[in-house]
Amino acid sequence: MRCIELYLSVLVVLTSQAVASIGSDMSAEECLAIGYRKSDVSCLRCKELIKFELFSMRDSCLKCCSKETDAEESTKTYSSARLDMCNCKMGAFPQIAAFIKERGRKFGSFSHRHVGGAYPILKLLDSGGRVVDELNIQKW
Repeated sequence: MRCIELYLSVLVVLTSQAVASIGSDMSAEECLAIGYRKSDVSCLRCKELIKFELFSMRDSCLKCCSKETDAEESTKTYSSARLDMCNCKMGAFPQIAAFIKERGRKFGSFSHRHVGGAYPILKLLDSGGRVVDELNIQKW
């Protein structure tokens, strides 16, 4: 536990120093240099760093965040979801098998499709049935 605290302290100090000399917004390259991918960082997520008392990281995160990402996160909706997974892997993922058996039928917009050899992937679909997003749910 002590090593993690030390690592976070060092990370906060290094990030703070890297940010101190830079203006209010940073370029994608500058953000990447301190560990943020500007196109993926949500300002909403940066603000949550306060919960963990990571004030310095929050400040640098806010300089690299994208408000467009916030808008996308707050407005994304999907018409349906489909779980693509090989039936032979159900034993390795009992929680997914239980969901399909017990709760999956309760959601009319949810379906399961057998895909030979595939690990569980949740595909989120638009109203036309086209895949919009995919989520790897092996670790859920």
